[in-house]
Amino acid sequence: MVFEIEPEQIKEEKLRLRREGAGERENEKKQVLERKVKGRSDRKRDQVMKWREEEKIQEQDRKDRAIAKQLYKKYYKDELEKKGRSVARHLPAKLQEHLERDFEITNQLNPAEKKEWAVFMSDAKKGDKEKKRIVDESNNVKEIKSLAYTPAKWLPGFEPPEEDTDDEDKLGDHGTSPRRRKPIGQAPLVKAHFMALQNDPKSQYPKKVGPLNPQWVKHFFKGVFVQLVMLRPNHFWPLVIGNSRHELDKAPPELLVSTVKIKYPQYDRDQCFIRGVASSLYYCGLKKASSKLCSQSAHKFEFITKKVAVKEIQKLMRETVPCIGTCTVYNVRSKNGTIKELTIKDLIEQKTRFPTLVIPYGKDGSNNHSFVVVDDLIFDSTQTHALKLCQKSFDWICGDDGMGSINVALRFNECYCTKERLQHEQKKNW
Repeated sequence: MVFEIEPEQIKEEKLRLRREGAGERENEKKQVLERKVKGRSDRKRDQVMKWREEEKIQEQDRKDRAIAKQLYKKYYKDELEKKGRSVARHLPAKLQEHLERDFEITNQLNPAEKKEWAVFMSDAKKGDKEKKRIVDESNNVKEIKSLAYTPAKWLPGFEPPEEDTDDEDKLGDHGTSPRRRKPIGQAPLVKAHFMALQNDPKSQYPKKVGPLNPQWVKHFFKGVFVQLVMLRPNHFWPLVIGNSRHELDKAPPELLVSTVKIKYPQYDRDQCFIRGVASSLYYCGLKKASSKLCSQSAHKFEFITKKVAVKEIQKLMRETVPCIGTCTVYNVRSKNGTIKELTIKDLIEQKTRFPTLVIPYGKDGSNNHSFVVVDDLIFDSTQTHALKLCQKSFDWICGDDGMGSINVALRFNECYCTKERLQHEQKKNW
């Protein structure tokens, strides 16, 4: 049976199909337009949020720079502008003294950042190469001893306006506001960056590290300190560096002595100098003296450099623990020109009942931690229990590359203005 379709029906069907197709195309156009409008709105919102965040950073940079200028004019400018060989020789020590007073600690991580880095470290240890690279890069900050700022270099005629040079590099590498479009070709020959000095255990001279990204530097160091460094370009400023471990960074169980607890752990505070000594005194039976030493003086050692800390701990030991208030200093030239040497091998093999404060050199150049050795134990205040006195413990304390040598050691083994003597007797703990 054959159905015949009238021409009018065919025409109506074509019109219907055209209307449906037109409707579908119109709906598609509306959807595309809606997506474009939404995308534009989202981009605009994101850009506004980015601008607001950058404005906050700029505002904080302005505040930091204002404070830095006041500090620079008051304490640093005169010293830096003096000339002469003796002035140059004493300048680093004077700068260090002023920086210790003006800055509690120049490398910083807030609690949120510490949690982030803990996750990064965990993932890096599990084999994430990118995160391992980031963790390794961030660890460099612990080894930096000095920091210098190098401003951007421009072709003649392409320098930024004068009003921008004072705020150079607050946000980007070119020293320009994020809202201002840069003219074509306006790029520096050399981008603004920082250079650093690190201890090199293989040489008597420090090694130069860089260039360092300004944003990386600003992430790890206080804003006022960064601005202070930028006020005096191409000059290396000494850092006040502390060293604490994350609470999850524990020594391997086979290195710990579970029967001996660290009485005064430092947690996230940079007080290894005083808390290691106090914990060792508690172990030696000097409980009152250890409590007094830690409660009254611990805060001082969070913000002072090694040279000052060594003098301060000697003074405190004479006042607080006179029965061992006098110490023998190793690996430092005395006034008569002699040096009493103490090697890692001596420290391990020649055990003693007297607390020995050790400042090691890591093979990676690090020199920002200390621990105390008594009997066959190591009191590292970053841990909850004492470590075994052995090479493996030393290597773990100093990082992946291990311990290279002993920088300075203080052995408190003589009385000071008293007839009392240390009652602790040497014993074996493991």
